[in-house]
Amino acid sequence: MKAQRSGRVVHISSTAADAVGTIAAHSVAKAALNTRSRHIAADVGLAGVSVNTVATGQVIRVDGGLDVLSRRLAGLGGDLLHSGGA
Repeated sequence: MKAQRSGRVVHISSTAADAVGTIAAHSVAKAALNTRSRHIAADVGLAGVSVNTVATGQVIRVDGGLDVLSRRLAGLGGDLLHSGGA
């Protein structure tokens, strides 16, 4: 990508990187990923490569969310969300 002077790098992280009291291994891994992204961006950014990290937070389902969708899909011939299917 650097040689081509073009490209995109996207890392998936979590807000757990900054949390205390969560699973330590997960927090440390996500914090390291965030730091790695900054270092890669510093290295290749001027060469036209975009480096981004998407950090998701906690998702609170008020209405059952995925559970409702999973039950609906189960009626279509299998639990697609939990069986590794589509």
